[in-house]
Amino acid sequence: MLMIRKAVPSDLPTIRTFIEKTELDFVQELIFILVEDEQRELIGVVGIQEIQNIGLLRSLVLVPHFPVEKIVTFLESILQIALKTNYKSLYLATNNKGSIRLFQLLGFMEIEQQELPLELKLSTAVEAFVEKSDIFFMWKTL
Repeated sequence: MLMIRKAVPSDLPTIRTFIEKTELDFVQELIFILVEDEQRELIGVVGIQEIQNIGLLRSLVLVPHFPVEKIVTFLESILQIALKTNYKSLYLATNNKGSIRLFQLLGFMEIEQQELPLELKLSTAVEAFVEKSDIFFMWKTL
């Protein structure tokens, strides 16, 4: 059975190591949500960056052997935690065109970069994506 929970400060070194095994950057200021297996080993993590009252999903990392049938459960848990955090909406950027359908099933809609809220456009997190042509933005009202 998988355990999904909000990270606590003592989890940060493990999260850093987990994320830095990929090409993604570790940003300590994020709210992290973890997935652990039965042995309490970290098998997935996502960060949520708060930009005013908007949540921006960042650094979604899953181990290669993550149970495919549990991905939706993990993503639904992320949405519940974001809702409890009182974000009015949740945004994400992906370069994986294949993940778009999965997020659409969870109620996310594609959005053009120029339609992003101003506070997101001005954030350093989104500025990093602005010049890339293979990035897709999505959003969901909570």
